[in-house]
Amino acid sequence: MRLPFSRRKKQHGATANAEKPRSAVGAPRQSRAFSAAIDSLRSRDRRRVLDFGAAYGENVEFFSKVGCQLEILDLYPQLVERPDRLKRTNDSHAVGQLIAGILDQRPGKAETRSIFDLLLTWDLFDFLSTEQIRGLVEGVQPYAASGTRLLCQISYLGTLPEQPRQIKIQDQETLIATANPGTRPSPRYTEPQLLKVMSGWEVDRCFLQRDGFREYVFIRR
Repeated sequence: MRLPFSRRKKQHGATANAEKPRSAVGAPRQSRAFSAAIDSLRSRDRRRVLDFGAAYGENVEFFSKVGCQLEILDLYPQLVERPDRLKRTNDSHAVGQLIAGILDQRPGKAETRSIFDLLLTWDLFDFLSTEQIRGLVEGVQPYAASGTRLLCQISYLGTLPEQPRQIKIQDQETLIATANPGTRPSPRYTEPQLLKVMSGWEVDRCFLQRDGFREYVFIRR
């Protein structure tokens, strides 16, 4: 199992020691999409997983127990730290280059090009433009093959937490989502909008959750 190869940079100065607002810890909830995604791995030989969220011990431990090789690319902080990447006209190209560059430089890349069996974007899509979603999908394309699955959670409510939620895995059927204070408008993406920018992917499973999210498992054709 590999440790995260991209992390948030440390802050310096007065703000580094400032007390951060406490996050609102959510109650454990059932995730049928995550359970279905894990079940899909059982027939795979490699069982490689790429997590676009932050690194948490609970998640590392879970994937270790189910025999998966986990790699972590915490993308959102890098976009926030590089606001120029959010302002470029061709967002899809910028985000795609960022992801491809990180994956190409990660430890062990020289040995072999890993094909990931499962991509975990959690609720990240809600914080990206459609062109940035296109860029994410294009950036990871060389590392996905037919049968690779992508899990995402799309809000159908009018507002979102200010930043992506912190997702921790309790077990195959249970997730705990922690949200930071503050809200922002939700793009409320529809399935046709997502498929339009996810060339080569189709919906494998979709579940409507009571917490205001639609959970998707997309599959690479």
